[in-house]
Amino acid sequence: MVHKMPDSMTFEQGAIVEPAAVAAYAIQRSGMKMGDTVLIAGAGPIGLLTVQVAVATGASQIFVSDLSENRLKKAKEVGATHTFDARDQDIPQKIRKMTGNGVDIFIDAAGAQASFDTGINSLRNGGTAVLVALFGKKVTHDALNQTLRELTIIGTAAYRNIFPQVIALISSGKLPVEKLVTSVISLDEIVEKGFEALTKDPSEVKILVDINH
Repeated sequence: MVHKMPDSMTFEQGAIVEPAAVAAYAIQRSGMKMGDTVLIAGAGPIGLLTVQVAVATGASQIFVSDLSENRLKKAKEVGATHTFDARDQDIPQKIRKMTGNGVDIFIDAAGAQASFDTGINSLRNGGTAVLVALFGKKVTHDALNQTLRELTIIGTAAYRNIFPQVIALISSGKLPVEKLVTSVISLDEIVEKGFEALTKDPSEVKILVDINH
């Protein structure tokens, strides 16, 4: 499938259409409405793009949890209203205090038992969880709790038919994805300044490779 980029869109923005589509699809599947509250677990590229899409959709409060202080700082820069260290055991209680009864939507972009539990416990009754992360291990889940609280849990695998909307949002300026690009490197720097930098430096978010460079 080929999608034509508008002339006003940079190649840098174009390079982020694909991951932004993951975030946009997750928000679309969540059924988010204007004024909703959301918790996003994980402030990696997908989590941060989800923050931007939540802002564009009209979320009133956007909570983000992560282990990295640098990434939480970035989350604030792109629109998070509150951030938490993911190790904090009291996130659900704090969120309930700030929202009254819990968030409307939980997006898991971290993919661990701890993020799953925190998110489910932070939802209001009748709330929706969307699992975006690829969970490396099985998680245990209290099905009775889900039933009694009427929670909806949705899994999303990447995206479906959402590139046109994402391109339109980016080119209109409502989704400033270029803010997440932390470095642009050449192809021969890809190991040291690309893969290794991402594993060692938590302040790196999205590294683009300029293949002409």
